[in-house]
Amino acid sequence: MKSKRTLDRLGKRHLVRVTVAALLIATGLLMWGKVANVQPIMFPAHGESFSNTTGIADAGSRPDLCKPLRNPNGYLFISGSIKLENMANQAFLQTADAETGLFFEMSPTEYNQIRLGIHLKDDTTKRVKFKSQYRYTPFNYAILIAGDGSIRMVGDARDVRDEAGPIAISCSSVRIGMGNEQENFTGSITAYFSAGTNIDEINKQLDDYLALTERNVPSTRYQWPLYSGILLLLFGIPFRKRSDSN
Repeated sequence: MKSKRTLDRLGKRHLVRVTVAALLIATGLLMWGKVANVQPIMFPAHGESFSNTTGIADAGSRPDLCKPLRNPNGYLFISGSIKLENMANQAFLQTADAETGLFFEMSPTEYNQIRLGIHLKDDTTKRVKFKSQYRYTPFNYAILIAGDGSIRMVGDARDVRDEAGPIAISCSSVRIGMGNEQENFTGSITAYFSAGTNIDEINKQLDDYLALTERNVPSTRYQWPLYSGILLLLFGIPFRKRSDSN
């Protein structure tokens, strides 16, 4: 009789453990389903629009885009979305050839860094890391270059700021779908260009955009119930005090 009661207790405990584990796993999967449906938000359209849907978009010489940078409150603003097809060395856009302007690229030799390059008055190039990309999912970007050399890059809940110093950016060869004299970008890119002298207004828009993207960042909280349920199912309740059968 004692053995039968022990087996009954073990059976009930097993049933409770499996039921709780199943509920935790189901909860985790439901939460994960919501995460998978979160769509990245691109900065709203502004200025001129370009894409590489039909090949490299060549806008040619555009001194009007760089002219406001002569003013400390002037700016060049570029935003859009990029989808990668591979992790090869590739560049997304440029404003001039031979690193005499601005370019946006990914370098797999630098841990898949997506970074911005800016030409300086001392004829060197300042590179600023935006993010590391390890998946082929689309990512959004918003790049703000100020006449005083300050840099701000926002996208997918990131807000990267840096000081480049005295800049000397040329807009003699604006191209989208290639950059830094590399023409091997096989992914897709959308880019909006605008320029002006009211940088405070653009920073305010970026603040609002950042707040919006932060609310839209996929949560990882689904991992807690999902993994807890799996561990409970496989191993039971760890560290639980075992009753003395004697």
